[in-house]
Amino acid sequence: TTGTGDNDTEAIFGPLDWMANRATADAPLVFEARVNLPSVAGVGMSCGLTDAVTEAATLFAYATATWTTTPTNAVAWSFDTDGTTDLFRGIGVKADVDTVAIDGVVPVADTPMLLRIELDSAGTAYFFQDDVLKGSKANAVTITMALCPFVEVSCKAGAAAKVGEVDLVFVSCPR
Repeated sequence: TTGTGDNDTEAIFGPLDWMANRATADAPLVFEARVNLPSVAGVGMSCGLTDAVTEAATLFAYATATWTTTPTNAVAWSFDTDGTTDLFRGIGVKADVDTVAIDGVVPVADTPMLLRIELDSAGTAYFFQDDVLKGSKANAVTITMALCPFVEVSCKAGAAAKVGEVDLVFVSCPR
C-alpha cells in the first residue's frame, strides 16, 4: 500500500542476476507477473526487469505523452493514469535511452492481468498481455547488464493510498 503523496511508490525487487546474453534460441530471458489493480484511478503500476533497485523514485512515469525513467537499463510493462491515454505500455531502456513504447490494453479494475516480457540474446523484447503478443522492440536493453525482477505501484496526485496485487512472479533464463 502506497502513501498519499504524488508518485509515492512501494516496490518489490528480486536478485540482480539476470542477463539477456544468457538467452538461447530456445530459451529467452522471461519475466512474467500476474497483477491486479483494485482501482485504476490515480495509480501507476510497473513490472519487469531493471538495473535500478530503489524506491526513492517511481521507476517509470508517463505524464501526458512523456516518459520519465529511473533505470539505466530495463524492460517493463508500465501503466500510469497521468498519461493522456490510460493503458499498459511496454518500454525498454538501453544505456539511459528510452525506446518507443508498445501499446497494450487498458486495465480493468479488480481484474487480474498476466504481463510477460521475453528478451532474446540480441536484446529484442517481446511484450505479451494475457498470452497475446502486443509487439516487440529491437535493442530494448543492454544484454550484458545484470537486471532484477520488480513490481511497483505508485499513488498519483490527489489520490488516496493505492494497492497493487501480485499473484505470481516468474523469471527464467539459462545459466
